[in-house]
Amino acid sequence: MWRKVNRVRILDCTIRDGGYISNWHFSLDYAKRVYDQCCLAGIDCVEMGYKTSAPHYNPEKHGIWKNVSESMLKQYNGSAKISVMVDDNRIDIKEIVKAEESTITLYRVAVHPYNIPEALSVIRGIREKGYRVSMNLMYISEYTEQQATEAIEQIKDEDIEYLYLVDTKGELHPHITAYIVKKFKGAGKKLGYHGHNENGMVLENTLAAIKSGVEIVDCTDFGMGRNGGNLCRKEILSAVRSM
Repeated sequence: MWRKVNRVRILDCTIRDGGYISNWHFSLDYAKRVYDQCCLAGIDCVEMGYKTSAPHYNPEKHGIWKNVSESMLKQYNGSAKISVMVDDNRIDIKEIVKAEESTITLYRVAVHPYNIPEALSVIRGIREKGYRVSMNLMYISEYTEQQATEAIEQIKDEDIEYLYLVDTKGELHPHITAYIVKKFKGAGKKLGYHGHNENGMVLENTLAAIKSGVEIVDCTDFGMGRNGGNLCRKEILSAVRSM
């Protein structure tokens, strides 16, 4: 069973989303320190990079965490579960081993707004290999009311662990975040939230999402991440423990 920190689960995605800063060139020592710190802090799950198929992974350009190998993950056997992310259009399902052969518990599939049907095919293929799978809807701030309704209809009958709402551009405000969460409750799934910090409101948005009913949220070491960064791990831990 996954543990909870005051009712909400927390996933650290430093090595994956923080990889946009370093092109995924993190040392093995740093990655292990991130994982161990998360275990000590009571983080539920740590995302240890991407799984990426050629030609989208170039070892001459990208660090090892852009296409993490099963052998690299064997040392991560603490209390925090292991996840990885795949892009909906950059993974060959045949390259993913069966769950009983892997340290990975959760695959998160990043989904472009125009690509939900194709992404569902990827999700089904990964589930057939025995994994838990989340669907991460990117650019959620750009969905119209009609697009959100159509997405919910496509998703509601699917077997997914979490439906993540991703503020890719970091432009939401708390009242809009709360509205979007309540809207997507119509899918009948456990919801997650992944925020970015372009407008400086990632903590406020995340707390609004939690209060509106999401069950899992993301953070990174010092808020490291793409563009404006992510939610700082220390900040969310302090906030949820005082809620």
